[in-house]
Amino acid sequence: MWNVYQSPWLLLLIAFFSFLALGTFRCVFPEKLRLTQWIVPLVIAGTGLGLDYVVHTDLEKIRAALDTLLTSAEIEDVNAIDHLTAPDYRDSFHRSKPQLIQHLHTRFAKPEFERITCLSHSIDPIEGGRTAVVLNVTCVFNKDSDVARVYRAALMAKVKFYLTRQSNGEWKFSQIELLEVDKQPINWSAAISQF
Repeated sequence: MWNVYQSPWLLLLIAFFSFLALGTFRCVFPEKLRLTQWIVPLVIAGTGLGLDYVVHTDLEKIRAALDTLLTSAEIEDVNAIDHLTAPDYRDSFHRSKPQLIQHLHTRFAKPEFERITCLSHSIDPIEGGRTAVVLNVTCVFNKDSDVARVYRAALMAKVKFYLTRQSNGEWKFSQIELLEVDKQPINWSAAISQF
């Protein structure tokens, strides 16, 4: 079943069929002609569009957080990444959020990325305010970056993000793990020591 809060299509489809049913009814019973009858499909369609616009589901918030994180990494905005990171952040290389942010400040001291493009993603079911997302991305590095000089100017990576719902309803990253680079298994320690 479609979720009317995530997509307006179900209510728009219902509005379309109610428009057809109303048109058929008016052809069969022309004496019951009322202009206000046409408001019903408009109200249904408006409700679908309004719910989609006003109500943001957890899935939409997760996708927005991922998009913001990728954009922030591409433009090397450490403050935005700091805002998207949970206070209890911890991964296999960074033991705390301050350590991650310090590492990003060091890494972004000179231009790192030209472009980051998401190729595909899969979002695990949300359980207990937690979920995981696996992203396949391509990273095109700035020609002056360490990665471009040591390895290549572009690479494909598979990254797993763990997100938790905060008390204010926002979704923040509690862990980010590097899984693959150019289809080869790798972790943060190996990647950071190479690049």
